[in-house]
Amino acid sequence: MRVAPPFGDLDSHIFSFNSTMAVNPNSDELRKWTRKIDALRGSLEDYNLFASQFSNESMHISQIKVRLDEVAEFSEKFEDYQAQVEMLEEKKDSDWVYIRRTFRNRLCDVKAALLRIVDEHAANADHVSSPSMSSLASQQPGGTFNSIRYPPCVFPTFNGDWQQWSSFIDTFNSMFHNDNSNMPLVQRFHYLKSCLSGQASDVIKSIPTTAEHYQHAYDLLVNRYENKSAIIQSHIRSLLDTPKVVTPSSSELQKLHHHISSNINALKSLQQPVNQWDAWLVTLLCSRMDSTTVGEWYLQYKSKELPSYDAVEQFLASRITAYEAGDINCQSHEVRKVPNRSSNNKVHDKKALFVKSKEKGGGKCPLCSEQHKLYACSQFNSMNIPERRNVVIKSKLCFNCLSFGHQVSSCFFPPCPRCGERHNSKLHESPTNASNTLDPTANDDDRPQPHLTVMYTQLGTPAAENLNVLLATAIVNICDNFGRMHSCRAVLDSGSQLSFITKSCAKRLNLSMTTNAFNIVGVSAMASVAKQLQDTILCSRFGDFKTNIKFYSLQTIVSALPSQLLSCDNLKMPDNILNQLADPNFHIPGPIDVLLGADIFFDIFYGDKFPLSDLAVLNRTKLGWIVTGKISTMSPSNTLPNLKIHDQSALSFFVSKTNQRILEELKAEEHFKSSFSRHCSGRFIVKLPMAQDPKVLGDSLDMAQKRFLNLERRLIKDKPLAEQYDKFISEYISLGHMELASPISDKPTYYLPHHPVFKSDSTTTKMRVVFDGSATTKSGLSLNHIMLKGPKVQPDIFNILLRFRLHPVALTADVEKMYRQILVAEEDCELQRIVYRSQPDEPLRHYKLKTVTYSTKSASFLATRCLHELGAPIKTTPIGRIIHQDFYVDDLISGGGTDQECFDIHKQVHSILGTAGFPLRKWCS
Repeated sequence: MRVAPPFGDLDSHIFSFNSTMAVNPNSDELRKWTRKIDALRGSLEDYNLFASQFSNESMHISQIKVRLDEVAEFSEKFEDYQAQVEMLEEKKDSDWVYIRRTFRNRLCDVKAALLRIVDEHAANADHVSSPSMSSLASQQPGGTFNSIRYPPCVFPTFNGDWQQWSSFIDTFNSMFHNDNSNMPLVQRFHYLKSCLSGQASDVIKSIPTTAEHYQHAYDLLVNRYENKSAIIQSHIRSLLDTPKVVTPSSSELQKLHHHISSNINALKSLQQPVNQWDAWLVTLLCSRMDSTTVGEWYLQYKSKELPSYDAVEQFLASRITAYEAGDINCQSHEVRKVPNRSSNNKVHDKKALFVKSKEKGGGKCPLCSEQHKLYACSQFNSMNIPERRNVVIKSKLCFNCLSFGHQVSSCFFPPCPRCGERHNSKLHESPTNASNTLDPTANDDDRPQPHLTVMYTQLGTPAAENLNVLLATAIVNICDNFGRMHSCRAVLDSGSQLSFITKSCAKRLNLSMTTNAFNIVGVSAMASVAKQLQDTILCSRFGDFKTNIKFYSLQTIVSALPSQLLSCDNLKMPDNILNQLADPNFHIPGPIDVLLGADIFFDIFYGDKFPLSDLAVLNRTKLGWIVTGKISTMSPSNTLPNLKIHDQSALSFFVSKTNQRILEELKAEEHFKSSFSRHCSGRFIVKLPMAQDPKVLGDSLDMAQKRFLNLERRLIKDKPLAEQYDKFISEYISLGHMELASPISDKPTYYLPHHPVFKSDSTTTKMRVVFDGSATTKSGLSLNHIMLKGPKVQPDIFNILLRFRLHPVALTADVEKMYRQILVAEEDCELQRIVYRSQPDEPLRHYKLKTVTYSTKSASFLATRCLHELGAPIKTTPIGRIIHQDFYVDDLISGGGTDQECFDIHKQVHSILGTAGFPLRKWCS
C-alpha cells in the first residue's frame, strides 16, 4: 500500500535557509551553524519523502516510530543552532521570526504525516480484530478518519509561563486547532488537555471533555494568557532576574547573552521601544557580566558618552567568539594572588591570570630557569624597576601580566592598580626606593617581617542613647582540608584589605599554614602576627554561590558581635525573608570565626535594600539577607560596642526574657493543635491557651458589677446609645454567641466588664460593645495576665500591601464577625462571663460568651490560627497561598491577573471559608 503525501504538493512547503540567511563569507563560525541548520532541514525533507512513499507491504511501522523519535529532537537542536546564528548575524527581527515560524510549521507537517501513518496502521489492525469498527466510523462525519485513535500528544506542555505562551499557541494552532481535516473536536480537546500542566491546566480542568465544550475551553485559555501586558512584564522581570556571571567562560557568557537577547527580541516583537532603553540595558548587562569582562569593556570603550546597547552586545559576542576560538581558554587560566609592596608598606592582594598553554619552557622562570613564575623569582624581586623592565623586554614578555605569548594590546589582565596604566605593578615606577619589595619566597628568618595595613571597620564608637550600630554578620559554609563543609559565623568588613580566620576555626577546619608571616596593623597602630593559610572554598547557604578565598589566621578577630542583645520589636521584618537571613541570630551576641574583607565584600552584594526601620535596613547579598544599621538595645548602655559584656547576669536576663517569649509562643501553638476541634456545622471549637491555672484569678464579680452600674448611669442619660447597646447585646444572644448562666458555678469564673466604642466610618456597625479582659480581680490578676498571647501566624501588613500592588486586578473583602464565628469549649466559657440588664428595674443577669472574644489576649491568635488551619490542606495551591498570605486578621487583600481569575478566587475562597462558618462580605474590586 502506498500512502499519498498528506499535504499536497510538498515543494510548495519547502523553505530555503539560504534565501533568508545570507552567510557572511568572512565568518567561519556563521557558516558552521548555518550548515547545521541546513542539515536539519535536509533530514526533515528526507523524513517527509519517506512518509509519502511508505508502504505497509515493503516497510515496517517501527521504521516510522524510530523517525518520530528523531524528529522530536529536531526542535531543540534548531533552537540552539538558530540562537547561535542570530548572535553572529544582523537581521531584522521579522526575518528571524519568519525563519523560526517556517521551520516549526514544517516540523509539525512532517511529524503529523508520520503520526497519521502510525494511526492508520493502528486503525487497520483494529478493523481486522473488530469488524464493527467500520459501522461505528460511518456514524461520524468524515467516515473512517473518526475511527482513528490519536496517541497522547508528545509536544512540550504549557504550564502557564507567560514567555512560552506565544510559541505554544502557534504550535497548537498549526497542529490541531487550525487543522482543516475532519479531526473530531473531542479529540482536539483531548490534545489540548494533554498539552497543559500546572496553572494552565487549572483554567479548563473543570470543563467536561466533550465536543461542544472544546471551543469554550480554547477561548478561556486564550483569554487567560493572550495578555500582552503580562507577557511584557514577564520578559522584563526575566531581564531583571538575569543571573550574574561569576567565572568568565564561553558557556557562561553565552548563556548571559542568549538570556538577555532572547528577552529583548521578544520585547521588540511586542512593539516595545527597546531601541530607547540603551541606558538601563547597558547598566543591566554590565552588572551581570563578570568583573574581568566588564573591565575589558571599559578599557576598550574610552568615551565619556553613554554607550549603546548594541555596542556592548557586540563586544560580548566578540568575547564569546574569542573564548570559543581558544584565544582565551578559561580552563587553562591559573589564578594566583601576588602580594605587591609599595614604599608605604601596604600590600595590594591582586589576582593574576596566566595562560599555561601559551607559556614557554614548561613554566620555568626566564631569569633563573627555576620552576616558578617570574613574579615569584627572588632574583627578579631584588632588582630595581629599570632592571626589571629590561628583563621583561629581553624575555619578550607581556608588560602587563609578565607572561609569554601575547602583547599588552591583547592582554586581558587588569591594569596596574596604582596608576591604571597597562603595566604590571612590579614594573610601576615609585617615587621611593623599591628595595623594600616583599620577597614572598624568602623564609621568615631570612627577611624582616612585612607590615600589612588592615583597616577594620571602627568598632569603638560609643553607643548613643540606647542605639547600637549593628555590623553585618552571616553564617557561611567553609570547606575543610578533607572537602567537608562547616558552618562559620563571619563579619563583613569593607575596611579590611584581607580576609581573616581565627586560629581555633582554622584548626577545626584543618587548614594548613604557609611559612609566610605578617604583622597586621589595625586601629590605633595595634599590631598582631598573622600567618597565611592555604586557599579554601567559601559557599553560601542559599543558592549556588561559592568562591575561592585566602585567609590569614589571627588568635582572635573581634569580641562577640553584637556587643549587646538587640531588640527586634521595632523591625518590620518580612515573613518571607525570615528563612533567608544570612545570620538568623544577628541580634544575639555570638563569637566571630571569620572576617570577610574587601577582597570579597563587594562581590557578594546585589545592591537591593529594604528598610526595616528609620535606621536599620535589610541588604540582599549572595550569603542571604543581612541586617545593618542602628538598632535599639534591650536596655540603655554606655558600653563600647567592641567590648565584651562581662555582666553575664544581665545578659542572661535578656536572653531568658527572649527565650521565655519564644517558649510561650510554642506552648500556645502546641495547645491549639492538641485541643481544637470542629463542630458538626464545620465551625472551629477552641480552648483558651492559659499560662496559669484560672484558680489564681480570684473574685471578679464585684469589679464587673461596679463597672456595669457606672455604664448604666451613662446609658440612662443617653437613650439613643442605650438602644444601640441593647440591640447589640440582643443580637449577640439571638445569634447564639451568648447565653444565660447560673450565678453559681463550681468552676473558676471571670467576669468581663464591657463598654461601648464608636467607629463613625464603619459601614456596618457604628457602635459595638467591647469586653475588657485586662480588668484586674481582687488577686491583682486579670484574664489576660494568665493567658498566652500566641505567635503571629500572618504576614506583616507591609508585605501584604506590597503583593497587593502587583495585581492588575484588585480584590478585597472581610470575614463577617470573624471572632464570633469560632466557638469556645464549654469549660472555658466560664472565664468569659458578663453581667447585663436592659432596664434599670430588672435584676442583673449573668451571661457567658460562647465564642472567641475580642480584647482578650489570645483572640487574634485563635482567630488567625483557625484561618491558617483552614488553608493548611491546600497550602501548596494558589487558593491555599491566598488564605495563608493575603489575609490581615479578617481582611482579604488580594487580586489576580484578570477578571476571570478574580471571579475564580472569589468563588473558591468563599466556598472554603464557608465550610468553617466564615462568611465573606464587602467584596470590592
